[in-house]
Amino acid sequence: CVVVSSIELEYMTLLDGSRVIIWLANLLHDLGRDQVEHIFIKCVDTNKMKISQNDIYYTK
Repeated sequence: CVVVSSIELEYMTLLDGSRVIIWLANLLHDLGRDQVEHIFIKCVDTNKMKISQNDIYYTK
């Protein structure tokens, strides 16, 4: 994966972190330890939020 900007790099980092959280939640589920509460990832940069909401970005 080639990153063009620092905003894109930060977005990719958020995406990778989300994947790890999903993997851990699935692992806990398989071990019989379902989580009770939701996990929230906070993003305070509006540019990264715009990238995550852009359907065209996902087709790259």
